[in-house]
Formats: sequence, structure tokens, C-alpha cells
Amino acid sequence: MKTLEERFNEKWIPVTESGCWLWTGATYNSGYGQIKTPYKSYRAHRVALMLAGVELKDDDLALHKCDNKLCVNPDHLYAGTHQDNMDDATSRGRRVCGEKHHSSKLTADDVSAIRAQFENGVSTVQVAKQYGICQATAYEIKSMKIWRNI
Repeated sequence: MKTLEERFNEKWIPVTESGCWLWTGATYNSGYGQIKTPYKSYRAHRVALMLAGVELKDDDLALHKCDNKLCVNPDHLYAGTHQDNMDDATSRGRRVCGEKHHSSKLTADDVSAIRAQFENGVSTVQVAKQYGICQATAYEIKSMKIWRNI
């Protein structure tokens, strides 16, 4: 029976231009590579890091420097947290925020107006009713937990 490493190494091909190693095996619906053991299924890029000697905690993620979901080149990967992944996505413009988000009810102008109202003593309850948002959202705008860029 082949080892996990042997099976892994049969399932990727190098791409000269980018340096990526493209996973040719099974994939998850998300587009990331998948490799199975008798008891569990793993993301192929996570296995790539583990085979390269990187110790991953249970809550660590294997993150891509190259933004290629199928890449399993350990030189293109690094271990990080969920927050690291979100920060990376934001910095690279891959994360939709603010009024561009599909479920956003507010625009940047709305948020500026809401903050001005808070400065004039308007309550979160009043703002929530006026803009059709929940009071918790109004509070998070007021306390700069969301829409921090405005």
C-alpha cells in the first residue's frame, strides 16, 4: 500500500511559468484539492505543508501566497489563522466589503450620515428605524466595529 506522501506526489504537476504545483486529484466543491486517508479527507494544500515539515495546529489553515486554489507547492503556502486569511483576502482585494457586499443595505454616504447623526445625539434605535437596519448594526457602526474605512 502506498504512503500518503507517495499518493500525494502522484497527484500534482509543476507549472513552469508560475512555479505552482497544480493538484490533479479530486477536489472539493470549493475548488481546493482533496486527498483522502482511510479515516479522513484533507485539503491537499494542507497536506503539502505537513509533508514539508510544517506543524499545523488543528485551527491553523494552509494559506496560499499565489491565490491559486489548486496549488500545492509548499513554497507558495504558509500556516495562518482564519483572521490571517481574512486580512490577506482584504489586502489583495479578494474580499467584498461595504456597499459592494451583496447583502449591504447601506452605502458609504449612508454611513457618513449615520455617524453625523450619532455626533448630534441621535440614538441607535432611531438610526436603525430610519435606515431599516437592526439596532445592533447601528451600534456597530457607531462603535467603529464595522464600516471602519468610512
